[in-house]
Amino acid sequence: MSTTETEEVTHLPKLKDTDSFPLWDFEIKILMCAKELINIVDGSGLLSDQGRDKENIRKWKMQDAKCQYYIVLLCIVYANTFHVTHCDCT
Repeated sequence: MSTTETEEVTHLPKLKDTDSFPLWDFEIKILMCAKELINIVDGSGLLSDQGRDKENIRKWKMQDAKCQYYIVLLCIVYANTFHVTHCDCT
């Protein structure tokens, strides 16, 4: 039986508040490295670096969407996390 991407991360800690941030930050960075997405998260691979190559732009946008998916999946959304849902990520 194969594991879905969602099932892979359900055991990871969710970001609840500032107290849970250090462990969450550590775990999310490991996840992004394992998924080969860390360049999107740490800013070492920017959309502007893709030039005009449509395939590279498409791949970067897909990686960015995956990062957003994992981040949202690993947050507990409360009213005070409004800033997470309204950040400019590209």
